[in-house]
Amino acid sequence: MNVFANPAYSLPPLLAAVFSGFLFVAVARRAARSPAHIYFALFLLAVLTSSFLIFLMRLSPNVERALFWERLVIPVMLTSSICFYAFTRAYTRTEGGRSVLVGILLYLAAIVALGFKGMLVERMDLQSYGYAPVFGPAFYLTAIIGYIWILLGLLTLHRAYLRSKIYEERNRLLYIMVASLFPV
Repeated sequence: MNVFANPAYSLPPLLAAVFSGFLFVAVARRAARSPAHIYFALFLLAVLTSSFLIFLMRLSPNVERALFWERLVIPVMLTSSICFYAFTRAYTRTEGGRSVLVGILLYLAAIVALGFKGMLVERMDLQSYGYAPVFGPAFYLTAIIGYIWILLGLLTLHRAYLRSKIYEERNRLLYIMVASLFPV
C-alpha cells in the first residue's frame, strides 16, 4: 500500500512512533538515575515499537505480509502493560513479592509462545479501510490479563496517592493516573 493512498489509515501509527521516540530518548537519557526511569523508558520503547509495527502492517502489500507484522505487534503491545506496571511499582517504591515476578514471567512466556503459535492473531482480512486482524482464541484472555496489569498499576499509584501527605507528590501521582487512562 502507498502511505498517501489513505493517510488517515497509515500515518497515525507513524506519528505515534515518532512522538514515542522523542519521549523515549528524553526518558532514556535519565534512565541511569532511577529504576522508574528505566521501566518508563521500556514502556515507551514498547509503544514506539508497536506503533512502528502497526505502520509497517498498514503499508503491507498483501494480507500475508500484514499478518506477519500483526503477529509481532500483539506481543509487544501486551508487553507494554507489564512495563507500565513495573514503572508504577518503581515510581511509588512499592516492594514486590516473588509471586508478582512469577506472574510477570509466566505472562511474558505465554504471550510469546501463543504469539508464535498464531493463537493471538489467526489471520488478516482486507476491509474497505485496510487490513483487519482476526484474533485467535487466546488473544482475549491475554488482553484481559494485560488490562489487569494496567489496573494493578493504577491501583499502586492510587495507594501511593492516599499514603502521601505532600501536595506536589499527590499532584504528580494524580497527573500520572489521569494520563494513564488515555491509552486504556
